[in-house]
Amino acid sequence: MLHYCKMILGIMSIDTQLFVKELNKAYCRLSPDQAHELYEWSKKTYPHMPINQPGKMIRA
Repeated sequence: MLHYCKMILGIMSIDTQLFVKELNKAYCRLSPDQAHELYEWSKKTYPHMPINQPGKMIRA
């Protein structure tokens, strides 16, 4: 599931609002450990995007 979420975020990275929406959905679907791993990966891979921590929803 984590790999799938990363793939979807890669596709959605062309639009900030879609990226944030998909990131929030991914956090809800993943285990806490996987959500944290996705958070770290997102910060490193997409530093220009507004990356929220798991459990803290933001709007773009």
